[in-house]
Amino acid sequence: MRIAVAQFNTRAGDFAHTSELIQRYAQNAHDCGADLLALPLTVLTGQFPLDYASREGFRIDLLQTLHELSQSVACPCLVPVVFDMDEEPINEIMLVGKDGISPLRSTHYLLWRKRHADEDPHLFSEFAFGGMRMALATTYEELDELLDSSERFDAVVYFASYGYALDDTSSALGASLAENRFASDAVSMDAWLVAVGPLGEYGTQTYTGASFVMAPNGALVASAPAFEEDMLVADITVQKDGNALQQELATLEPELYNRSLHLWETLVLGLRDHLQKQGKKEAALVLDGRLQSSLLAVLASDALGPTHVHALLGQAPDQEHAEAARRLVAALRVSLDLLPESVATGCEDACLCEDMTQAYLAQLARANDAMVLLPLDKTYLAVEAITPRCMAANLLPFGDVYRSDLIDLAHLRNTISPIIDSKVVTWFDVPAIEGLAETEANRELQLKRVDVTLATHLEWERSVSDVVARQGEREVTLDILGRFRACQSARDALPPSLVVSSRPVFAIRIPQGMAWQDRLRSEEERKQGKQLADSLLNAMKPAEQTDELLGDHSSFSNLLEGLEIELKGGSMPSGMDRETVEGAVSDLLGLIQDMLQDGIQPPSIEGPFGPLTWGSPFSEN
Repeated sequence: MRIAVAQFNTRAGDFAHTSELIQRYAQNAHDCGADLLALPLTVLTGQFPLDYASREGFRIDLLQTLHELSQSVACPCLVPVVFDMDEEPINEIMLVGKDGISPLRSTHYLLWRKRHADEDPHLFSEFAFGGMRMALATTYEELDELLDSSERFDAVVYFASYGYALDDTSSALGASLAENRFASDAVSMDAWLVAVGPLGEYGTQTYTGASFVMAPNGALVASAPAFEEDMLVADITVQKDGNALQQELATLEPELYNRSLHLWETLVLGLRDHLQKQGKKEAALVLDGRLQSSLLAVLASDALGPTHVHALLGQAPDQEHAEAARRLVAALRVSLDLLPESVATGCEDACLCEDMTQAYLAQLARANDAMVLLPLDKTYLAVEAITPRCMAANLLPFGDVYRSDLIDLAHLRNTISPIIDSKVVTWFDVPAIEGLAETEANRELQLKRVDVTLATHLEWERSVSDVVARQGEREVTLDILGRFRACQSARDALPPSLVVSSRPVFAIRIPQGMAWQDRLRSEEERKQGKQLADSLLNAMKPAEQTDELLGDHSSFSNLLEGLEIELKGGSMPSGMDRETVEGAVSDLLGLIQDMLQDGIQPPSIEGPFGPLTWGSPFSEN
């Protein structure tokens, strides 16, 4: 069987134009001899459902589009859509072709319910095509269930539903195969793995393409580039009796993954796409000579072209900063506007000057029909957005990027072309955390401590007690985490950010008026809390289910008990056989695999503080 994968950028709900693109790709796939064409999850509807009042009309137009496609596509297509089932939106996969429209996931769900009324259905779904048994997955959880399932498939088609996230290596798909989960998945499932990557910004999430096809032995046989529209075609075959592939495969070498470069290209694509899908071509921003505003000007120039960027020279800290801003404007060749002299030099109140600068920025944007960009980063939104500010911004391109990562991006961009003065890279603010200056030797390390503390709490979802235990410096750490809560009301009033992490600050909300907040707890208090929870579970569950629920008889817990026994080399724990030990090791490897693949691994710290772009916490051995 020959399968084709198309990755291309669309505007959600633009049914007429997208239908034309699908027909064009289907014709190309047919001309290449493909039996089936897989399209990205976002292609027709995007990933986010509409409000209830709009769903009926949206559904009518969507189904009409699918009906027309079924009569016109030259090659059968797997077309993902956001569809309703029992009033709940789901990621449906439609098989569209000359034989009509088949909702594959809903069909699988209904058949499962009919045959297994007393069992929960799989998260994944399956269908038969071209003599092959194929599974469909859209999330890591569905892939995990396929890994754990006793069912075996010839091929698994994974429609990626996650936008790129710096802390989730697997979200880069084919651009990070040497580091992510997918080669291991293909080998473990003993199946072809076809990954379909969306491309472009949908909502505020940016998808970066990099679709690929991987053989059951983990070899890469076809790949599409990141950040570009493309179509790949690959032959996938049914394996006989579960044996390895019978023929030699022409394999490709996975490319090396550069996190900072991938992040920069994601921001470029996201910013460009955000403006285009809002019907804008121009951007307006303030330059003050500092790192964040300078890097934003470079990003806007890379994304839109310098002639579409309008910079306002704002209040610089001193003459050296102002001159650096002017040099950057000249190097980028963007247009520059100046504040009136009365604002530039005659305002003694710094906050009032900033507010007036925002007013002139809004005026500049109106004059050029431009979208206003501000350089506020994730560090600012997390711990510095306390004082109310007048803002004219429509978008915060760096709102999901820590300031430490902006430093790395500036160094990276200068390796492409030395556009930012080396001094400018050092002109950043460190949050005013009491005692922070005494903890680290220089400002960059101080900033890293703040950002790693925030990332441990936000991305890695560690409790206050866990963060303090990991980071140390009790008072400094508690002050950082306390400021995050204090900034929420100010964050609520800010414009959206480009999302490039698994947990942007806007997604972490504390209910208005909530009095409770977490605090540092002793080990004894945490132990007592666990005992109370276990006691409650015991009271809620029948006695025969309690042991299973708590895992008292799992092979892993048995192994832990066995490890307390003094063993001689090569011997088994008393009362345990080899099968039990092998099962325990399998459980442990599964735990490690989950940590690596589900994005919950703790950061690997280099030195006392560590980077913000983490790799595996385990050695390659």
